[in-house]
Amino acid sequence: TQQLKSPQLSFPELHLAIEYRNTMSSWFSSLLARLFSSNTSQNPTDSNSTHIETFPFEERQNTAFGTIHRPVVTVQFHSQYENNWNQVLMLVDSGADLTILPTYLAAFLGLKWSRENKFETVGIGGNVKLWIVKDVPIRIGKLERKIPVGITEQRVPPLLGRHEALETFNVTFNYKEKTIFEN
Repeated sequence: TQQLKSPQLSFPELHLAIEYRNTMSSWFSSLLARLFSSNTSQNPTDSNSTHIETFPFEERQNTAFGTIHRPVVTVQFHSQYENNWNQVLMLVDSGADLTILPTYLAAFLGLKWSRENKFETVGIGGNVKLWIVKDVPIRIGKLERKIPVGITEQRVPPLLGRHEALETFNVTFNYKEKTIFEN
């Protein structure tokens, strides 16, 4: 059996991980009010009950298109090292086959992968080389799943894709407003 371990981060990757955490910490502080106002309803004693999590779109200004509304969601990843949950702001990408994280963020989250098991996939950005980590515990609000995550050395935003993630929810995109996850 081959032992899996996270690679050592180079200085630029470590700097990016720290910068990401600092940026996301301040970003999450400003989002907390919106996130806590998410619409949640669940009766924990009823296994057939419906649970809903709602996340507001992020507004960004774009010089070519004006205001862009992006479906983003706070996804919590379980860290094996710290035995806690770490938040990652992810773009909900219904066109992505797989959930993808850059290596610096995957290492920060404590994910372990083997550098030998690399494969290539093709997306809008061209060819992407990935390592796959299976059964990664995540939470979206109170909704929990174990999903495969693709890890890449390319500079990409964290993407929440379809395979074993989005396809396990009823996901609704309300025009320019919010993303709704329903169990």
